[in-house]
Amino acid sequence: MSTTRISKTMAEEIAKKLLEKKKDAINSNKKLLSDFATMVAKDSFKPEILTAFNKHRDYFHKVKEAYFYYHNAEKGTSAETDTITLIESIPSTHSGYRVRITIDHINYEKINLWLLQIEKLQKDYKSAFSIVVNTIINLRTPMQLKKNFPEAWDVLPKENNGTMLPMVNLDQVRSLIK
Repeated sequence: MSTTRISKTMAEEIAKKLLEKKKDAINSNKKLLSDFATMVAKDSFKPEILTAFNKHRDYFHKVKEAYFYYHNAEKGTSAETDTITLIESIPSTHSGYRVRITIDHINYEKINLWLLQIEKLQKDYKSAFSIVVNTIINLRTPMQLKKNFPEAWDVLPKENNGTMLPMVNLDQVRSLIK
């Protein structure tokens, strides 16, 4: 068995594999948001415009990104989301890049909550990724990885099989990848 040290690149590859469930949750939420945003965007157009757009796509400018705007004149409040990628193209103005779509408060809140949830999931993933990578690097060798962190050993490239005690609480790190 090799006694080579675990490189940062190797530790990052292992961490990506260990945290696939977290990454899948982020991607799943992004897809659901795109589906919902596309539906809301299409609902904001008159049916005649969408029919013409679907029939004569070459005549229209089209985009797959939009941001959503909410305005309450009575309260004097307004807000808008970040740009959201849609799953289908929608008609655009001649300027092209993205469309600003005015929506009601309920849909704005749904979209905004989704964006906040995705942001939280991404922050959790980034934090967990950093901790897992540092844990693997601190174990230093494949043999220590096998002995102290068998979940990571299972995804270690098998050409790198390979001793120091861990400097972190491995139970806490394990809870991050579940």
